[in-house]
Amino acid sequence: AMGITESIYGNEHVRYAETCLNLGDVERKLSNLDAALELYNRALRINKLALGDHPEVAETLNSIGLIFKIRGELVSAIESIEQAIKIVSKILGSDSIKLARFYNNLADCNAIQANFKKALKLYNQALHINQNVLGKDHPEVSENLNAIGKIEKKQGRYDQALKYYSEAFAIVEKAFGPDHVKVAIYAHDLGVVYRKKKDTVKSMEYYQRAKTLNEAKFGARSAQVGMNMNGIGMLLKMNGGEGLDEAERLHSDALAIFESRYGRWHEKVALTLNLLAEVYRKKGKYEYDGAEKLYIRALDINREVFGEIHPEVAENLNGLGQVYKMQLNYPKSEEYIKKAIDISITTLGGAHPHVINRYRNLADLYERAGKVELSKQTWDIVTDLKKRRAAQIARFT
Repeated sequence: AMGITESIYGNEHVRYAETCLNLGDVERKLSNLDAALELYNRALRINKLALGDHPEVAETLNSIGLIFKIRGELVSAIESIEQAIKIVSKILGSDSIKLARFYNNLADCNAIQANFKKALKLYNQALHINQNVLGKDHPEVSENLNAIGKIEKKQGRYDQALKYYSEAFAIVEKAFGPDHVKVAIYAHDLGVVYRKKKDTVKSMEYYQRAKTLNEAKFGARSAQVGMNMNGIGMLLKMNGGEGLDEAERLHSDALAIFESRYGRWHEKVALTLNLLAEVYRKKGKYEYDGAEKLYIRALDINREVFGEIHPEVAENLNGLGQVYKMQLNYPKSEEYIKKAIDISITTLGGAHPHVINRYRNLADLYERAGKVELSKQTWDIVTDLKKRRAAQIARFT
């Protein structure tokens, strides 16, 4: 197709740029990111010269941004998508569906960076446009609602998250029927938030529904089923006792699935290693060949994928801090828990449940180490943060 277009129009024509864009999309879907980026940049150069500030230029900039996002080059991704938004806002106005899509992509980048406040604002802007233009029951609206629910969940506002997830679930079930893949995705998300709210019956109901749908659609060894296994494993871990053996089996199966599909250096592998380490910790396996080794491997992956300042890194550091506490290595435990607290405050805010729990861990460490005054001071911080947390929740209810 490119050769035909070039022979008819030459390689500086907008039709040639259009072909570059289309081929770039194909290469991106095939994960040939370098080839896709080269094609997108070729289209961008042609369209900028021929069209100036034009929706096609904005579309190309957005596509380039998506490549950078997939590669983890989030600063470049944000810069490119912001340029696209600037052009579309100027040319098409503030109620363009294209603008809503670009807002959503920019929000995704900010969410990955744990810049949740900005991500939430952008997702809400996309939601407002799509509700006005497409109607409140459109599947695109469900995407926005679900994305907002994820941000609310990450910030520990579980009632708000449940509200948005439930609205999104109702839309896709009505639009696509009860057996659609989107229903499985949103059912899993509902399972997560019900687990966070400690409603184990509802959580298991939605996790199992998602797993059944994904097994029928993708097979029992699919990545989708791996995520469902992890969800059910986390739920069983909460109950302790005999549930820990089943949780260990599920997380081990999920780990094998993700390593087979993605290799050893992937965020889903890190997530599952962390979950398996938590089960080992619950079972009292604190030695290096137990929880410690798994946490260290998860930490290495997450630092490589996300950088030093990210909630997943804090999660691994906190886990290691707990392991070192049980190994009676109190100085090392204090170091790791404090690092986890600092990162959590930076990325999640001071009154987030994770921050409160990590201060609890630190207070408990000081008690065990016989540092009575430090323990008292830290428990006072926990009490103060719980009051701030309650005030925040009150503002949203």
